[in-house]
Amino acid sequence: MNFAERWTATFDKPIPNMLLRCIIMITGLGFVAFAVALSRATGLGTSPISCVPAVLSYITPYTIGAITFFMNLIFIALQVVLLRRDFKIVQLLQIAFVGLFSLMIDLFVPLCHVFPMDNYAWQLFFTLISIICTAFGVFLEVKASLICLPGEGVVVAISRVTHIEFPKCKISFDTSLVVIGTVISLIAMGALNGVREGTVVSALTVGLFVKLFNKIFPHFERFAPLAGHLSLMPTSEPEPQSATEADTAAPKPLVITISRQYGSGGREIAHLVGDMLNIRVYDRTLIRLTAEESGLTTDFVRKNEEDIRRGILYNLYSQNYAYIGATPSETDSLFLAQARTITRLADHESCVLVGRNANFILANRENCFNVFIHAPLENRIERVMKRDNLASREEAISTIERIDHERQNNARTYTNKEWGHITDYHLSVDSSLLAPEETAALIVDVALEATKQHSPQA
Repeated sequence: MNFAERWTATFDKPIPNMLLRCIIMITGLGFVAFAVALSRATGLGTSPISCVPAVLSYITPYTIGAITFFMNLIFIALQVVLLRRDFKIVQLLQIAFVGLFSLMIDLFVPLCHVFPMDNYAWQLFFTLISIICTAFGVFLEVKASLICLPGEGVVVAISRVTHIEFPKCKISFDTSLVVIGTVISLIAMGALNGVREGTVVSALTVGLFVKLFNKIFPHFERFAPLAGHLSLMPTSEPEPQSATEADTAAPKPLVITISRQYGSGGREIAHLVGDMLNIRVYDRTLIRLTAEESGLTTDFVRKNEEDIRRGILYNLYSQNYAYIGATPSETDSLFLAQARTITRLADHESCVLVGRNANFILANRENCFNVFIHAPLENRIERVMKRDNLASREEAISTIERIDHERQNNARTYTNKEWGHITDYHLSVDSSLLAPEETAALIVDVALEATKQHSPQA
């Protein structure tokens, strides 16, 4: 057993795991607290969540840490009022963590005054350092997955009660704090102190840096295992009702997900698999079911299910999920509706699911078998030209590249996974080697053997 295996074996046990995650959480709090103190020292403004305490620390006898603590107590009280019976008493642990966080801020404030802030260039430099520290601290807090601070907890509560998506609530909440801080600063001091251009830059970039750290450390869970361990991180979705003992004991339906390169014949093979197992195949039917789930029109779902929005507004919108450990795969309204539909189908019946990132949505699910179907480019060109009535090879190649690129972007944006990566599938099949019926039979045999099931019924 090598060092990595020994580490995982040790810290996958409940008590060592909790101790390790507490250390990670406290380290994350330390980075964010240092960032708050450093950004205050630059004079260019703190992050939106800290701008009100920063402003008040200039005009009252209280420290920024003390004001941060009392403001967060208000946020906890708001969670209690908003969630009522849904507020879990264990969430009062937020008080302990925010108390430690506030104390750290006050400890770092005098230390940060030793850094040179003689000119604007130095101020900008240390503002950037504070943003990076904030992002790394948030990254560690999320990876610890113990509990989020009240500033994020109250936004989650607002999102749950109002049914408004978390990013919209987060942006509105942060904007409100910035406005309040600006008004107080202008009225009390006649100038902007504690909220300035650094506040805006922080709002625009912290989430992006958190995403960057997720890419730099993609296997952090191996260092601090989460699967099967306690987490108190909130969700903006209402908690599902617990299953009955009968539901828990019932065997899981067999679900086969089929991802495919465009032109590989994956859809045809999927329907053959469904016929052989006598179970339903959900492909274009998912468009109608998603429309029913989301209230969107089928035309809208059809046109937008693989379209990825870009630009600063979408990035600002989506990056807010980094603060609670969610990813765009859990957030976009259309994708969320599709994910709910896929999960509901997988819960209630054996079926074949074609595309739509179903293998990522149902990751690590019992009795779920994931297949990727591919084929050499020449075979795909021939199939696409014949099926789509295309006049030229160039047009077929362009279509294949465009659609595969859309699928790749869709998976990367919504699931943070690489579409077609071999480790995300149980079976990868070259459809050019066998007839479609033979390929389907191969998938059925391997899926049944892998899941230890007899042929299921729909």
